[in-house]
Amino acid sequence: LHQISQDFQNLPCKKIISLMDLDAYGTQQYQINIINSIDAHLIFFGKGFSKENSQLDRLQDEEFYKRKRAKGHNIGLFHDFALKNEVRTINIGHFINIEEFHSSLLLNRKYITDVPGQQYIRRQEATAILSKNKIAVKSNFHKKLYSLLVKLGFNPFGNYTLNRLYNLIFQEKIFGAKYIYTEGSGYDRPIRKFFEIPAAKSILITTPCAGFEDLGFIDGENSVVSEPDTILEKINFLEKNPLIAQNIASNGYQLIWKKHSITARSKQLNNALELIKNDNFFGSYWEKGEFKIKTRVQKCVVSSAE
Repeated sequence: LHQISQDFQNLPCKKIISLMDLDAYGTQQYQINIINSIDAHLIFFGKGFSKENSQLDRLQDEEFYKRKRAKGHNIGLFHDFALKNEVRTINIGHFINIEEFHSSLLLNRKYITDVPGQQYIRRQEATAILSKNKIAVKSNFHKKLYSLLVKLGFNPFGNYTLNRLYNLIFQEKIFGAKYIYTEGSGYDRPIRKFFEIPAAKSILITTPCAGFEDLGFIDGENSVVSEPDTILEKINFLEKNPLIAQNIASNGYQLIWKKHSITARSKQLNNALELIKNDNFFGSYWEKGEFKIKTRVQKCVVSSAE
């Protein structure tokens, strides 16, 4: 790994490193040291999209936190890393492909709600409340099966067919439900489900991640903010007010299409690369749904998402 980083550093050109798949809460110092040793710009949700450990009120409840702490891992290095690398960060992350958008009306959905994905602590609580009140949540059996395969030494996600099947099952779940709860785990990061759910024209019900409003999300307008213990109240309101619910779903869909689709990300990235090419890039950030870039010369905003 060190040799690869040295070879990369020695390339006679401007360099870009994508950290979009970096395990933020598992990032260790040796990884940070390697990245910092390379004179490159970074693509990832950086400053504004993480919190200090002291601000993460559910982190210590998570199984991944307990497991990593038991192994001696230092949890929380990512936040400081993002702050220190602000001026070389192209502050963009997850995007939605065209085939992931779905436009059926809520009244045509088969399921009322769902809580897909890894059962982090808040998702466990939301699922328990919904189940207790006899609101069906579609089974995550496929996830348990794939996790078992991983434990047995297989790599189902390395197989194109199995990986594609996994994604299709997830997509069918969010295409078929009206209201879907998610959150960014105890680390409160903007995970991909924040974008996938509104793109499916389902209503995103969520405990907000870091940077939630800066990404363009507005409670009651294009998403619904809720802790697990108020999710039943929120769903009951939406069920009694179908026109309001459909309007929220449509607004969420439009937000993702305009600001977080692959087309939007391409424009945002191109704007940043043009400034980098001219040695005039000085970091980027999000503000109320707009991607903004600062120049090295003026240190002010010169470009946005569109």
